[in-house]
Amino acid sequence: MPSIPISEVRSTLLRFQEGYLARDVSRLDEFMQLFVQEESIEMIGVGASKRLAAEWFEGLARIREIVENDWLYWGDVCFDVEGAKITVRGETAWLSTTGTVTQTKAFDTAIEFHLHDMKAIFDRDGLSADENWWRPPTTVCAGCASALRDWGTAGLSPSLLSC
Repeated sequence: MPSIPISEVRSTLLRFQEGYLARDVSRLDEFMQLFVQEESIEMIGVGASKRLAAEWFEGLARIREIVENDWLYWGDVCFDVEGAKITVRGETAWLSTTGTVTQTKAFDTAIEFHLHDMKAIFDRDGLSADENWWRPPTTVCAGCASALRDWGTAGLSPSLLSC
């Protein structure tokens, strides 16, 4: 069984990176061709800790949805394409690499939207103590937004911010 050339895998990672840099939703269907066209495909996000829970997406429709939301509302993603460790066995390849997410205006808007939703949940009347165990003051929400904005590039190597 012939092996996939490592250069082909790296080229695919580069095209993935370019899609995330361009964030052109009109080209999302074209971008989705980078994925195996099977409904059993999975994409694991940065916040995943359990299969099919938060940030663990299965199926092309769910992956398309998260990529579109990333492009519209998330920060700028930058992978270390050249430094990626790529392993190939036959027709299967996997890789590991580092990357960064840098805050954008869309990220700020999304954070404010989610913090507003969280505050609305906590402010609902008629919840039991178990359902409403923590009611943060508005200043905590503002502090969270500030902390998330500060987190954007804090402590990142300048070489990782070259995208």
